[in-house]
Amino acid sequence: MNSLGQQCESASILPPQMRREVLQTYPSIDRRLVEEDLACVLAPHTDGEHYALLYDHFPAPIMGALWTRWQDDELPDSFWIRPDCPTTSPHSDACAHFLAHPGAHTWETR
Repeated sequence: MNSLGQQCESASILPPQMRREVLQTYPSIDRRLVEEDLACVLAPHTDGEHYALLYDHFPAPIMGALWTRWQDDELPDSFWIRPDCPTTSPHSDACAHFLAHPGAHTWETR
């Protein structure tokens, strides 16, 4: 399947108890910027985990973003900081996913 110009359509929400955990774990983050309506950022896929960005505004020295994942028909139940994908397109567009993400890079799914 060619994923060019396509993105997974799976969506979820950030459960309230997980939002509380995020804010307790990272008390200095801007709570207004924590994503609550989640959409899988990967290219279309029929199985496996879905991934969404929760927060991407950490100051240095934190290098990366806060991500979550879920399976179909389940809510996200964990979060972690993942380093950014270092890959760039031939036109120097940065990939907005995490290091070692499955599937295509972001510029390949626009």
